[in-house]
Amino acid sequence: MQGALPFILALLYAGLLFAFASWAEGKSSEKLKSALRGPAYAFAIGVYCTTWTYYGAVGSAVADGWSYLPIYLGPILLLFGRAFLIRMIDAVKSDGANSISEFIGGRFGSSRVVAALVTILALLGSIPYIALQLRSLSTTFALVSGVQNIPVIACVSAGLLALWAMLYGTRRYEASSRNDAVLFAVGFESVVKLIALLVVASLAIMLFGQETPSVLTATSQSVATIFDPGKINADFFVFTFMSMAAIIALPRQFYIMVIGATSSRDVEQARWPFVVYMLATLLVVVPIAAAGIAFLPSSASPDLFVLGLPLSRGHTFIAVFVFLGGLSAATSMVLVETIALATMVSNDLVAPALLRKRADAATADFGDTLFLARRFVIGTIMGVAHLGFAYI
Repeated sequence: MQGALPFILALLYAGLLFAFASWAEGKSSEKLKSALRGPAYAFAIGVYCTTWTYYGAVGSAVADGWSYLPIYLGPILLLFGRAFLIRMIDAVKSDGANSISEFIGGRFGSSRVVAALVTILALLGSIPYIALQLRSLSTTFALVSGVQNIPVIACVSAGLLALWAMLYGTRRYEASSRNDAVLFAVGFESVVKLIALLVVASLAIMLFGQETPSVLTATSQSVATIFDPGKINADFFVFTFMSMAAIIALPRQFYIMVIGATSSRDVEQARWPFVVYMLATLLVVVPIAAAGIAFLPSSASPDLFVLGLPLSRGHTFIAVFVFLGGLSAATSMVLVETIALATMVSNDLVAPALLRKRADAATADFGDTLFLARRFVIGTIMGVAHLGFAYI
């Protein structure tokens, strides 16, 4: 698809996010925002679903069958652990922890060393993943628009995301850096990416409805071979356990699900909506994978079946909407991850350093310094991720 349509719609979508975040942060429509906060919180937990689950889950299903399932199954199983989640959030609120690093440090006698180590490890693990999101944005934009200048696209994307994170994630200094602007924006993006996946799955089902029985039989045999239960091995259960940990231990997940909760009552109310969200997301993988196998050339990348299917049938607007869904998956992860990491760095690395250097540390106000530190960290993370994306 050639032309400026994807670029124009991406800009309009970015403008919509800015407007939506501004509305959420403003003082108008308080009753409406109060009523919507519960659903926004439940959907915002869907920041867990990055471009890997949006695009890559189909590719994983085509290549290895059941291997795509643990990434969804782990969070679903953990969300059934009502008592554990309530106790964890109550413990975090009681400790006054403002990040996963502070909480873990608190479990070791309020150790600043442990908190700093967790922060450093989180940075090392998250920046390459942020770079992958930038690559996904660039690659899919090039595919739908025909513009092949991927490094420039990645640079512009990183700059805009850094600006958004600075404006709405660090507009004012708070210890936890929590604000409803981020929560509402990420919740909205989770809705967009789910609807986009449902649209592609519906297209896949519609295409099968128009095909001959021989095509259906051949495709069903291929799918049955891919999803042979005999292929489930120990790795399946290991990855499921790791996914159970990821839904609460990743910086962005802890930021949204734990720090973003006003109390344990929030997560209790959000459990079932999020389980339904995850079930819907995992179920659409099978028809999309099957349609890709049946209708796309063998040279097509399974990781791009979600986008390639509507493009192959000339459904321009569906393809652009799918791109916007992928844009939502990438931007929500990058925004929340950078804000969470900036909070961890300012609280666990910068603040202790300031306390050691100032003789009047007990009475000094470091709010402005830490505020600027968070913005600097966000810009640095984006810059490093952009540089690293060229080497992935």
